[in-house]
Order: sequence, then C-alpha cells, then structure tokens
Amino acid sequence: MTTSPRRPAAPGETGDAVAKTLELIGQGEPTTATSAPAGLTAQDLAASQPEEGTAQLCDAIVKLAATDAYAARNAMGHSMLRARMTCRQERQLTSVVAAAGLGAGYLPPGHMDAFTAAVGQAEEHLRTLLRSATPGRPLDG
Repeated sequence: MTTSPRRPAAPGETGDAVAKTLELIGQGEPTTATSAPAGLTAQDLAASQPEEGTAQLCDAIVKLAATDAYAARNAMGHSMLRARMTCRQERQLTSVVAAAGLGAGYLPPGHMDAFTAAVGQAEEHLRTLLRSATPGRPLDG
C-alpha cells in the first residue's frame, strides 16, 4: 500500500481546524479522552500559525488537561504545547500528574502485599453482604 504525500494545509484550513477544536473542547460533553488528543493534534497543525490563534487553543487544552491526569501527562509531554505554557499552567498540570501518582513507579512488595490483602478482605466482605441481601442465591468465589 502506498500513501500519497500530504499536501500542506492551506492557511484557512489550519485556522478552521483550530476553531473547530476549540468548539469541541468548549462543548463540555466530549470526554478528555477524545478532546485532549484533538487539541494536541490541532496544536501540531497550528505550529506554523501566528500566536494569536494558538494561544487560545493552548489555554483550552491546559484547562481541559487540568481535569484529567492522563491528559495532563500527555499535555506535559507535548513539546510545542509545553513551550507555549505559562509557568503557572506548567505547575498546575505537574501537580495534577503528581497527585494522581502517575510516574510514581511500582508499589514496594510490602505495600503491594498489604494492598492485595485489603482488596481480598473487601471482596469477602462484599460477598457476605450480597449473600445476606439475596438469601438462597450462591455467589461464585
């Protein structure tokens, strides 16, 4: 399979893409799983565009990413977006990522064992509660 070379976007097309992405992000309905990547892609498309169009896009992406740790991590890893962030925006996204524990690594074995035991106890307690709520109905374990 061969692919044809991409033609550069016309100046109006890039502006339209940025405007439509801002509209998508502003709707509030789409999840960050779809809106944040769309915003980062539009940021890539707008890299050669004047600052005024992309500043609003940067602000919208950061605002969106501040509500989701994975989106915040992706935004922080996007070099063009990060270069346009203010220090305040960068600190905000860094704190979102840190608060979620992303990049913290693995739990030490002792903590993982304690966590696994706690989950097992919670599961058994839930089974007991469900048995008492539905007498005569066996629960698989």
